[in-house]
Amino acid sequence: MIGTRSAAVVAAIVAMAFLGCAGRDIDKLCPIAEAVKNDESLPPELKHAVFVRRGKSEVSSTAAKNVLDALGAVSATDRVKIMKQGALECGRESWSCPAYEAIAAQAP
Repeated sequence: MIGTRSAAVVAAIVAMAFLGCAGRDIDKLCPIAEAVKNDESLPPELKHAVFVRRGKSEVSSTAAKNVLDALGAVSATDRVKIMKQGALECGRESWSCPAYEAIAAQAP
């Protein structure tokens, strides 16, 4: 994991990266998280990595792909904050995804 100051820097970079994001990219992520969360063949500790991989294959903007890559560098709590900030930057003010929150909490 990275320190608090570094997490703030990553969060700022992520927020800037999402400026090139379209809301439709964010809209694709929660259904992916739900499918991954419900996939009983995956061990819980691998689900976040699978979510990131599947998310990157489904989103169209480079910015959203970069954010998905950055999620591995921060704590579970920061991952959810970054996703919510990114959703806000993409025009999704009330974005919420309990499935993603569950996956993020289980990730190493």
